[in-house]
Amino acid sequence: MIEILKSINTYLGSISGAITAFATLALAVLTWILARATNAMAKATSSANVVASLETNQWSWRHLDLIVHNTGSAPAFAVTVKFDPPLPYMTEKEESDMPFWNISILRPGQILSSNVNDFQSVREKIYRATVQWRVSPDSKHVEENSYDINIAGLGAISRLGAESPEVQIAEQIKKIREDWQAIANGKRRLTVDQYSSNDREQEQKKRTEALRELRERHVEDHSEQKSSSET
Repeated sequence: MIEILKSINTYLGSISGAITAFATLALAVLTWILARATNAMAKATSSANVVASLETNQWSWRHLDLIVHNTGSAPAFAVTVKFDPPLPYMTEKEESDMPFWNISILRPGQILSSNVNDFQSVREKIYRATVQWRVSPDSKHVEENSYDINIAGLGAISRLGAESPEVQIAEQIKKIREDWQAIANGKRRLTVDQYSSNDREQEQKKRTEALRELRERHVEDHSEQKSSSET
């Protein structure tokens, strides 16, 4: 009987050891998976993401601007922007003269813009934009965004007033400057309503006369009411 109990105890001990070893292995695997997921999330939340787009100029709808924007939360290094086919203003330029052909660093949230051309010159084409950058100056790995841009959709956009309050203020200041410049150059005259001391005396006399007439009328009305009551 004692030998049977010892055998059972030995068997249970071996099973317990196996279960403990399996649990330890499972915990190690889960810890490794969690560490990789945490690292991936950290990289995703603190990484650069650079995009390029073509947008209408805020001062003139007839013209387009090339916009390069780092929408990520980390700086991007060695940023390059290419379009296929090349944009109109890039056709007869060397690579070193192209805007944004090599941006050393683009901070998180930073936006760079450069005028491209008028809207009509690009509206019939679909461009393939390719943006590349590195996560650090010494990194050999290159991140990339590649997508199509169709400008035709911008032709149906309508807008009331200025695009932004800043543009509206600038336009109003420009009008004021143009009006004042015409006056300063003698092309336009100011109409001045002069108000002198004689005018003030005349106005005071009119007010005094009006007040006197009002008092006399009040006295006459009071006298008529008194006569009517006595009758």
